[in-house]
Amino acid sequence: MNPMKRVLSFFLCVLLVGTLAACGGAAPEPEIGEWTRSGYYQDDEGNMLSVTLMEDVVEPGWYVGVMIGETMAGWTIPQEGNALHGNLNGGDESAEPFVVTLSEEGEDGLLLVVEGGETYHFRPMELPEATIVVYINTEGWGNIAYAEGENTPEIDPEYPAQSAYIGLAEPETYTFAAWPQAGNLFVKWTKNGEDISTEPQITVLLDESAEYIAVFEEDPGWQNPVMNFVGNYQCDRARALVECAGNEDAFITIDWGSSAWELTRWLICGRLDTETLTIDYAGCSKTLLVYDENGDIKSQESEYEDGTGTIAFHEDGTFTWHEDQSEYGRDMVFEWVPVTEDPDYYSFVTAMEKSEVEDFCLTVRNAFLDEDWEALAGVIRYPIEINGTELKTAEDFLAFMKDKTVAQGDRDAMAEETCHDMFFNGQGICFGSGEIWVIDPHYMTDEAPVLQIIAFNGIVER
Repeated sequence: MNPMKRVLSFFLCVLLVGTLAACGGAAPEPEIGEWTRSGYYQDDEGNMLSVTLMEDVVEPGWYVGVMIGETMAGWTIPQEGNALHGNLNGGDESAEPFVVTLSEEGEDGLLLVVEGGETYHFRPMELPEATIVVYINTEGWGNIAYAEGENTPEIDPEYPAQSAYIGLAEPETYTFAAWPQAGNLFVKWTKNGEDISTEPQITVLLDESAEYIAVFEEDPGWQNPVMNFVGNYQCDRARALVECAGNEDAFITIDWGSSAWELTRWLICGRLDTETLTIDYAGCSKTLLVYDENGDIKSQESEYEDGTGTIAFHEDGTFTWHEDQSEYGRDMVFEWVPVTEDPDYYSFVTAMEKSEVEDFCLTVRNAFLDEDWEALAGVIRYPIEINGTELKTAEDFLAFMKDKTVAQGDRDAMAEETCHDMFFNGQGICFGSGEIWVIDPHYMTDEAPVLQIIAFNGIVER
């Protein structure tokens, strides 16, 4: 402490003790009042603080956000006495607690005390009065970013934004950018409800208050890339089930049978890198399950919930699992296990039972061999591209096929097709040697399952 401050503190202490003595006892309890200070604050070092009343949450309180040096934290904390007190990392269980006490200081300032740390003195920030108020929002599943002038906005994939606010004292030029989340498409920008552009990046003059909205819609042709690897796998006494999670993640369950009554289970969730076909995961849970004689779970004991590792898929239908916490120090290679008699054999691509799928494909096969184009025209998903030509309707298809026939090699391949236990992946169900691919466009919706042709190959001029 600076010497002058130390002297001043001493005289203040003396004055306080003398006052208490003159009163003949302890000071009265301070009156608890309602917290009123909110807005944006800054200290002499450039650290920033925001305080906002949150009324529309389950547990109302004051949202306190700080930017102190490289530290950023924020959470809703309650009023305790005449101060706000709580953990600003309360929304992140993996983060170290950042406990603060915020109290009023002077006529308009705030005093922030970090538990086990420093003390900061904040004053209200002098913000220019905004006469032009611009909101940027999203409709659908996507993100936005903006930058001043004609600069390209920086896209932050780790902390994407779905809304933003710009307050200006005078007109300025800004550039907005929009990009869709996985499984979605960017459609357009609107200004106050009116369409203004179908380009994802636009440069606009903000000369009036307005709301800009980036509109997104689901991509009807999108499939989670994990669909190419869904199914059951096995390695020694371990079994694995690979499933899709959302639009781009994988959910993998690995069970290891330690004995007739004990099972070790790993639950893994991660995102597939489509270039390397690997999943670098974190947050894996490992649990020991014990069953009774009736097959019911008798007990379960968690070994860890923060496991890490890698799963790498291979083109031969296997995947390699590397567990960072492995006690054996070796990787496990799982092989895909086909389930041929299961009525849900094709359940990763359609809700139809196996027999229905194969009956449909057999009908398509026969029509293909008979060159019954009218029968096939009604089961195609349009638009479809054949030999580089896009056909948008059944009429287009029939007109295109008038002078076409099936190439001999493709005819031979389709003639050998039994339509039993057909190959399928995230692209759909394939039969022949790839002459026909079908999908269920209603898969994972409330609509009734239906199969349609999405690829039609092996066609040549007569």
